[in-house]
Amino acid sequence: MNEPYVGDAVILDAALSERAGHWFLAERAYGLWYLPGRSSYRDGAGLDLYTRWTRWSLANPFVSLYGEYRVGTELRGRGFPDAHRLRALLGVALPSAWGDIMAYGFGDVGNRYGIRGLTNEATLGIAVRFALGTPPAP
Repeated sequence: MNEPYVGDAVILDAALSERAGHWFLAERAYGLWYLPGRSSYRDGAGLDLYTRWTRWSLANPFVSLYGEYRVGTELRGRGFPDAHRLRALLGVALPSAWGDIMAYGFGDVGNRYGIRGLTNEATLGIAVRFALGTPPAP
C-alpha cells in the first residue's frame, strides 16, 4: 500500500443557516473518527462557510470557504502523514424557480483525494454549476 486509504469512519456533522438582512449565511462543521486499522487517518475535522448577498433578484454574489485537516496514522506497518485542504470560491448565482446557475472562480491548496492523496498541490480554476432546488429568497 503506497497511497493513503480513507476507510471507515464515524462522522459528527452539524450545519445551520440564517438570514441577516440581505445576507444568507450557512455554516457547517464536522468531526471524523476513523476505526482503528481501517484507514490511513486517525481523526480529522472540517469547516465550511458560505455567504451570499440576496439584495438583487437577478444575481447574488457569493463567497464560500472550506478547510479540513486529517491526522495521519499507521496502517499495515506504514506511517501516513497528516493531510489538509483549503478551498475558496468566489462568484455569482443566477437564481430561478428551478434552482441556481452559479459561475465562480476557485482556488485550493493542500492534499488531493484518492490515489493522489500524498500529493500537495495548489490549483486555480473557473466553473459553472447548475444547482437544483429553491435558492435563498431575496
